[in-house]
This record gives sequence, structure tokens and C-alpha cells, in this order.
Amino acid sequence: MPANRPASTSEETRPPRQGRPRRLSHEAVQDAALDLLAEIPLEEFTLAKLAKKLGASVMSLYTYYPSRDGLLEAVAGRAFERFVAPKPKGTWQQRVTDWLWALQRHVDKHPIATKLMAWQGRVPIAWLKVWSPILKLLGEQGLEGPALAATFDWFINAAVGLIITEHSATTVAKSAAIGDLDAFGPEEGLLLLRLLDDLRALDRDARFARGF
Repeated sequence: MPANRPASTSEETRPPRQGRPRRLSHEAVQDAALDLLAEIPLEEFTLAKLAKKLGASVMSLYTYYPSRDGLLEAVAGRAFERFVAPKPKGTWQQRVTDWLWALQRHVDKHPIATKLMAWQGRVPIAWLKVWSPILKLLGEQGLEGPALAATFDWFINAAVGLIITEHSATTVAKSAAIGDLDAFGPEEGLLLLRLLDDLRALDRDARFARGF
């Protein structure tokens, strides 16, 4: 009997063994969704695209989340779980400013977070945890009841609005072009041209520093 027996036909044509399907978890799905949302607009996000990114089947995703909206609600919480809160130090004004910069850096890293702050009318618990130190800090300054609620409401809306606006303004300033200036007089037209040049030259951090 030969020492080295040639492989049989069935052995030669046998397909390679498939590896185990990729194991998923709620956290892995949410993280992949966040990564995908950093690449495409929210409107284009689908479970099919996410499944492709994960190398999994769409049906496997449905075992974790029954719908796109259900997944996005979970992703909203995941986005804010990644928030790195600054260590409290200095005056209360400094602590507020440090928090604003931390939020700005977080949104810079996860811009989709601003669209998920109240997804489907539900505020993620993780987002509540992000801003709860500010609520406590304002309370420590003597605010309470309606005064605390009104001040906090103004602060959060102003902070988030500023961050969103500055992000958009920076993009517009870099790419915008003024159209036909014939509608303006020479002096106004020149002023607009100078404004556009100055906006393009503004340092991004300086814009946030001025706003904060």
C-alpha cells in the first residue's frame, strides 16, 4: 500500500469549512451603527447597510433590534455613553465652560449625537446623565423651582444650538461663495466680500471660545 495515497475526488472537491459566523452583541451592533452614521447621513441609514458593514445578515440584526427606529433609539443612548465628562475643578463658571468644551469635543467626534438627543420623542437616559451635573451645579448656585427650570432650559438649548450652529457655520464659511453682487452697492458688496474672507480665516476654536 503506497505511503502517500492520493486524495480522493470527493476530498479534492470538498468546499473549505466555513468559519463560525461573526458573533454579535447589542454593544457591537450599536458601535457599528455609530461608525456607519459617521460615514453616511441619517436618512440613508438602513439595517441592510449596517449588516453589510458587520458582515452579517439583516435577519441576524432583527434578533437584536426589531426595527430601524428601535436600533436608533439604542444608538442614541450609546452615543452619549461615550461622553467623557471633565473632572470638576475651579469656579462654577469654569466647570460650566469645561463641560461645554467636553460636549463640543463629543459632538465633534459623534456629530450624529445632536440628531439623537430626542429620537422619536424619547430622551436617552445617557443624555440625561450627560447634563445632570449642570443641573446640579445650577441648583448649588441657589436656583430652584421654576427659576432653575427656566435657566436650565435656556442653557441647554443655547449650548446645543451654539454647537450645532458653529459646526454648520464653519462648513459654510469654508465652502460658501457669494453670488451676484450687482444687487448691492459697491460699498456693501466690498463689505460682504471682506466678511466672507474674514469668516474663512476665523479659527474654529476661537469661534467656540467666543460663544462659550
